[in-house]
Amino acid sequence: MKTPRIAAFADSAAVFAVTAGVLCWRFLSGAGDCCHPESSAFLQNLTDPSRPLLQILYDPLRTDWNLYQARELAGFFDWCDAQFVAFTVRHGHATFFSAVNALAVLAAAMVLHTGFRRWMPKLGRWGAALLALAFVLAPASASSPVFFRSSKPLTSLGIAVAGIALWSLVRRRSEPLREQFGAWTAFGVSLFLLPYCDRQGMFAAAVFAMAGAAFLGLFSLRRQAEFFGVTDSDRNRLAGAVGIASLAVVAATIYNLEIAPRLIWRFNGYRPSFEYQNVGTGGNFDLVGGCLYFFDNLGFTLCGIPGVFAQLAGMIAVSLWLFCCWKRIPSGPAGRLLLLAVAGSFAAMAFSACMMTGRHALILRADVIHSAYFMPFVVVLILLAAATAEMWGDALRQRRFVLPAAAAAVLVLHWVGMLLPQPPQENMLQFYIDSSPELIRCLNDPERDAERVPLPYSYLKLIEHFRTLHKTPAACSPGRVRTLLPKTDLKEFLP
Repeated sequence: MKTPRIAAFADSAAVFAVTAGVLCWRFLSGAGDCCHPESSAFLQNLTDPSRPLLQILYDPLRTDWNLYQARELAGFFDWCDAQFVAFTVRHGHATFFSAVNALAVLAAAMVLHTGFRRWMPKLGRWGAALLALAFVLAPASASSPVFFRSSKPLTSLGIAVAGIALWSLVRRRSEPLREQFGAWTAFGVSLFLLPYCDRQGMFAAAVFAMAGAAFLGLFSLRRQAEFFGVTDSDRNRLAGAVGIASLAVVAATIYNLEIAPRLIWRFNGYRPSFEYQNVGTGGNFDLVGGCLYFFDNLGFTLCGIPGVFAQLAGMIAVSLWLFCCWKRIPSGPAGRLLLLAVAGSFAAMAFSACMMTGRHALILRADVIHSAYFMPFVVVLILLAAATAEMWGDALRQRRFVLPAAAAAVLVLHWVGMLLPQPPQENMLQFYIDSSPELIRCLNDPERDAERVPLPYSYLKLIEHFRTLHKTPAACSPGRVRTLLPKTDLKEFLP
């Protein structure tokens, strides 16, 4: 008979093995066989031996097309990823598979599973494993292993750590503070690092701070505190969490407005543009587009069928979820707080989507909408699903078939979605996809003539860069490089 510790280790090992298997399958099935047009420019910048690392990182003109977002921590991991790509090119096995993104997905899955197993016992072994693997198998995560940016996978990992640490603190709120040191440290470190990974991370830290402040204000009223069963000790610890989140936001704001611009000036001699960050300018909020983006991605994650069906599925899922929290969760302080948390999280995610689509309408394209931009949303949804199932409690334990049956239904729907005829859609990267095999052949073989078949100009420049970098004879000389695509404004491919 297995002891609880051995059973937990076996479950974690199984989740690790399945996740690693999925990532290996994506690699072997060609996830790294295509180079995004932006990635070719990033690789040339990140592997430039003539520039020191800090000069590369603090150069938003090249790393973010002058759309300054103060995400240099993600930039450092992009640099690590670029060294891996350069290593594969140097050894004649070129690939654009993102090792950093794959490791971030693996780490997030293990954090979620470990947290669910330890702090949400009512989920059971199957529930914890299925919810952790749901992040790995989500369509948004499936697009992340290609070298592009590590910001979204890293943000997802940070949100997973912060969410599990917060739930741990809630479950152990009666314990002495010294016994919660690890959870407080994980919560604080993740919130402090999130803003330097992506603007979605900054938004997540701000939501933690504002939501906590709202709950703190609500619980300061004695009648409301009694209604929700909140003690003075709970209120004090909530104030501590709000303070940590607020300090993280303040520190990130100071870095964004003062420290990073000075470093950019110090290393590259120019001031960054804040136009992309300015909320007061026009076209920065798209209510219809944001709600469409959120419901479409939620529905597609659940059913795998694109189009109107996905949007309807997303709306139905949100409605049923809120109804379940209102009517099916046992009444009491915890149930009321869960309903507020779920409703508030949906509102925050929809607001974030409206900001994203207002600033970057390209993500509403049919060939882009289900990409890695939705990864942080998936983590939040999984955390909310776990909390809902945990609060369902004994009713879920009596119906152990619910979660496996739900997982089986999702898999069947995705299988049906693959069998259905897909509507024709324009893929703006199709020429790059078709040209990638020749690009890889040219990178693996320094003697191969890069002009024997039509290649995008960005690919020719990348071939020239790596051949010069590795001091190999180049069959494509800079003077003979010709542009085989119409002039394209790379701002169409904004991050």
